[in-house]
Amino acid sequence: MTTVPEKLSIEGKGLRNKLTVIASLLFLLPSFVILYILYKENISLRSDNSYLVLIGLTLVLALAGLIILRKVFSEFILLSGYMKKAEAGEMYMMEVQKSTAELHDISVSFNNLMRKLEVTTKRLEDQASELKEETIKRKRAEEGLLLMVKAVENTKTGITFADRDNVIRYTNPAEAKMHGYAQEELVGKSVRVFSPPGMGRPIAFEDMNAIKGWARESVNIKKDGSIFPVYLMSDLVKNDDGEPIGIVTICEDMTESKRVQKELEEAYAHVFHTGRLSQLGEMAMGIAREINLLLNSISRTNHSMLVDTKDGKIPSLPVVERSLNKIDNQIAKVKDIIEHLRVFSRKETGSSHFHLIDVADSVKGALLLIEEQLKVRDIGVEMHFPPDFPDVLANPSWLEQVFLNLMTNARDAMENQPRNEKQVLSIRGRKNPDGGVTIDVSDTGSGIPHEIRDKIFDSFFTTKEPDRGTGLGLAISRGIIKEHGGDLTLEPQEGKGSTFRIILPPVE
Repeated sequence: MTTVPEKLSIEGKGLRNKLTVIASLLFLLPSFVILYILYKENISLRSDNSYLVLIGLTLVLALAGLIILRKVFSEFILLSGYMKKAEAGEMYMMEVQKSTAELHDISVSFNNLMRKLEVTTKRLEDQASELKEETIKRKRAEEGLLLMVKAVENTKTGITFADRDNVIRYTNPAEAKMHGYAQEELVGKSVRVFSPPGMGRPIAFEDMNAIKGWARESVNIKKDGSIFPVYLMSDLVKNDDGEPIGIVTICEDMTESKRVQKELEEAYAHVFHTGRLSQLGEMAMGIAREINLLLNSISRTNHSMLVDTKDGKIPSLPVVERSLNKIDNQIAKVKDIIEHLRVFSRKETGSSHFHLIDVADSVKGALLLIEEQLKVRDIGVEMHFPPDFPDVLANPSWLEQVFLNLMTNARDAMENQPRNEKQVLSIRGRKNPDGGVTIDVSDTGSGIPHEIRDKIFDSFFTTKEPDRGTGLGLAISRGIIKEHGGDLTLEPQEGKGSTFRIILPPVE
């Protein structure tokens, strides 16, 4: 607000002094004039009363004018006071002065001015408040943007923004370093700078708009020409009006994770293979006995024919044919056992060995390796698969190992049961409504105590003697089934025995 210069001020005291001078002049000047006339004319106040009346009337009129003038100036002083308060920021309304038209107009105009000033002040206060809030919001936004920029600049994940023409407009230090560039080298280049020769063109902007986001594994090329695996996530960037203006892509270098994944796969394969070899060691005696029995049978048949020949007995052709067929069947069975041992002990990794198989064949293959051990323990086998039981996509060797694990556990569970009670190993399959399959492997053993049911699939957990198991069988078996997209569970069962359930998904 502009300050009025002091020389133009109508301060209250200065105005009162001026009024005193004016009052003195109004009162004394007529008196001096009258006295001068009386003196000049040599008129005696005693001789003529009319002059006395004239003098008195003049003084009364002068005094009345003085009073009126003082009242007018008092109102001006009051108006000055209101104006000074208004200048100081106080909102006072002034009483409308009705003594003169001019003062009335001034007071009305002053009050109107004060009302407008009050409205304007309120509007300015509201605008100032809004501006303050907007400033606070802007400051917070700027702080948030600064934090985001710092986060993007310091993250180990690569981030690149490309416009609608796939031209790089921004890339963070991690992206540049990941590919062997400086940041300024990449800005203005096409995103194809990251693609090895022969790779397909970058996704079109229109296609990106249609799929609304894209995540994939790929390979990128560095400045030095080396190729490395990456995981990419791309999405649209839109302006305030919702119009797409470019694509942001997050790039993660998968070199280390791929290396770790490979090491884990190799470690898992090693544990997997160790479990197989452990089972082979447990079954070695039974398998050797099975093969020995077959070889003895072949030897007896052959020896009988040799004895008859030496004694001059010539066996009839049907007898020779039966003996040769028996030998041939037993040799074939020995070959099957040896082939199963060879395949079972082979080290396999990955899903490249997955193909459509008949689950019943995997069950029979496992039974071939453990059949003699079951016979010795007088354990019967029941196997049932319905005619409409579908094939599954699986690794036959892996699936055979699962069945062999479950059969071995069932054998051990029924081994110490009373001989007068019939012990049965049951393998039953059925088709699920979704096209998948369920296979239940059950035994009539002592069952699994409730307190350890939650631990049986843990690695290295076992209730067997140290030389009877490693505690990896069920853990490996569940891992194999999960690799096939299925699950292996222990089903609740009342009374004796246990049932392990294998669920495999349908073939797509």
